[in-house]
Amino acid sequence: RQFDRLAPDIPNFFMHEPLAPCPVIAADSNGGFRILKPGYDAQTGIFVTAKDVLPELPDLQTACRQLSDLLADFDFQSVSDKARAVALMLTPAMVLGRFMSCLTPLFMAEANDSQTGKGYLFDVVAALYNQTISLIAQHPGRGVGSAEEAFHKALSTGYPLIVFDNWRGEMDMPALEMFLTNRQGHQDVRLPHQGYFLVNPSFFVLGLTSNGVRLKRDQANRTLILRLRKQPEGYAFRSFPEGRLLAHVRANWLPSLASVYAVILEWARSGQPRSAVCYDSFSEWAQIMDWMVQNFFHLPPLLDGLKEEKLRVADPALTFVRELGLALQRDGRLAEPHNAASLAMIADAHGIPIPSLHKLGDLTAPA
Repeated sequence: RQFDRLAPDIPNFFMHEPLAPCPVIAADSNGGFRILKPGYDAQTGIFVTAKDVLPELPDLQTACRQLSDLLADFDFQSVSDKARAVALMLTPAMVLGRFMSCLTPLFMAEANDSQTGKGYLFDVVAALYNQTISLIAQHPGRGVGSAEEAFHKALSTGYPLIVFDNWRGEMDMPALEMFLTNRQGHQDVRLPHQGYFLVNPSFFVLGLTSNGVRLKRDQANRTLILRLRKQPEGYAFRSFPEGRLLAHVRANWLPSLASVYAVILEWARSGQPRSAVCYDSFSEWAQIMDWMVQNFFHLPPLLDGLKEEKLRVADPALTFVRELGLALQRDGRLAEPHNAASLAMIADAHGIPIPSLHKLGDLTAPA
């Protein structure tokens, strides 16, 4: 506080500035746009680490086609799931450029099988922004080596994309819940032997990959679920001169990022329109993204079918039924008749916790 009074024009010593590893086009206070120069920008509070120069922006139709093409090898369960993936691609540029200063939901990629491309999707999005994702593995506890400590460490890097990778079971993480409900404009972050500092939650975009995570109701209400299906065996994934899709995007991230900004600037020049959709604490973000995906990408509403999915991931019984059904599908046993005992043994064989039992494998414990 004394530092702020003595030097009000210098960035807050205790506020950890977000870092942009890519060129940033920001909304100007006069209603225009500007490209941030490398270094610290006092108006946005961002430190731009990239010295790369954006190429000429494509027209809107070309930009939407190029971004949609990046998703061509992903099999989305519904077209609205694809709309949510498009929103994921656009959101980091929106928050870095301060076209909105609201919090954004937790993006959860869910699949019907392993090796479906959940993490790969986040890798592709990160490549658009010249970033390597900070991954948070599932570790219990609150202290040294915990997921909570890893989350704080990822926040301390300042880079916008953070992903909780391949989580299963109940997601019990108060630090994340506090982050997603933050109404103060800053979040306390603590690192071992370094004490506390502050970060602004509205600069970060969080992701989660899982095939069977169980969320609390409040967590589910702050989560945007996009569902993927595994491509059939023998599917021919596209190849590029650089190799697979991710290598291609990493080698050509500047033109891809230019497409992202072309879409955003066209939205801004159109008067920053919004839809009338409501989404709990994230209505501002949802209204902007819902308008873009429908009017620019000609996709269905952003939140179609999301209410039912949120109820499912917050209900242990429904989560169990989904996991069990997927296990039966992988084993080729969906058409077989089953009783409770056989289903319990199948769940046990696949390591699927049964909500009504005290512990896995106790097939006689009362509910």
